[in-house]
Amino acid sequence: MNDYAYIFAATTVPLFFGFGLVPELAPASVALSFDTKKQVHDGKIYPSRRAHMGFDEAGILYGRLDDPADGDLFRIGIEKHFHLVVDRVHAKTKLSRAALWRLFGDAIAQRFLDAGLRFDAIEAAAMSILKTPASPLANRELHYFNLTQYDRHAKAVRETFRQRGGCCRFYLVKAEPIVPPAC
Repeated sequence: MNDYAYIFAATTVPLFFGFGLVPELAPASVALSFDTKKQVHDGKIYPSRRAHMGFDEAGILYGRLDDPADGDLFRIGIEKHFHLVVDRVHAKTKLSRAALWRLFGDAIAQRFLDAGLRFDAIEAAAMSILKTPASPLANRELHYFNLTQYDRHAKAVRETFRQRGGCCRFYLVKAEPIVPPAC
């Protein structure tokens, strides 16, 4: 769940946050593939997992980050997309649907934080999406907070962090392939 959530968030959030693009997120419009590439680090070869995600070009809409309707469009798209994933993972693991939604919300919030730090605007867009009442993404524990530390010259160094709303435990499940439904 975490792998897919972070891959999905890493692909969709910057498109929306940085460029106002809202891709069609229906499962039939999203392509996801994985591969392994050999990487060299300090003279040693390591396998590196990679993921590639693509969208049907015809389904990309243009919106604005500061337009609540476009934020709703993005939120509704990711909710629709993840309902199937949450249901499948729940059926295989018996981890509660609410816990799975919180894990996904954590991934989206982290990617909003990463993108927001680049564009100097974090909380408004992310929280309007992640705190919508009745949304499965809504979680009262999830938020951003700032820590200030002082360097040796007494200069304040401020950093923004995400407080996760999801569970921090790792669950072990028997590895079984999940076969996607025919679209």
